[in-house]
Amino acid sequence: MSLVQQSNMNYFQSQSVEAAIDCLGTQSLTDMSTYALALSAYAYTLYGEDSARRQQLMNEIDNRAIVEGIS
Repeated sequence: MSLVQQSNMNYFQSQSVEAAIDCLGTQSLTDMSTYALALSAYAYTLYGEDSARRQQLMNEIDNRAIVEGIS
């Protein structure tokens, strides 16, 4: 693969990732399943974005958590 092809590939991959993160950001937290919340939080973590949206996702996961042994 040539350097130009590799550069173009990185550019399109970057655009795809940006579009995916933008799409995740439009979802309502209350409408997402717990599984979708966890996947979204993981995606933001892998993306390296320690944003307010990631924190919102983590807070919602914490709110839904079932904690045993606490009275």
